[in-house]
Amino acid sequence: MPELKLPEVLDQRGAQIVATQLLDRLGEDVNLDARNLTRLGGAGLEMLIAAHRQWQEDCIRFEISNLSSSILRVFEILDVDPQTLRVEVPK
Repeated sequence: MPELKLPEVLDQRGAQIVATQLLDRLGEDVNLDARNLTRLGGAGLEMLIAAHRQWQEDCIRFEISNLSSSILRVFEILDVDPQTLRVEVPK
């Protein structure tokens, strides 16, 4: 599955950059590699949720991998299960 590396900081600016990169991948399976992600802002989370919804509507695989414990903690604080941001498509 094609991989897109998320930046260290996914704030307003980072979210705009990633959103543009995702637009280039509409209609394709995508894996967002969060290995380098150290800070997740509200705009970044909103962008991830919006992207997930788009891929879900299109029935195309979408996942976020390599989430660090600190980013998982952000999801927990915001009461968002990162597994809900995954789209699996039956073969």
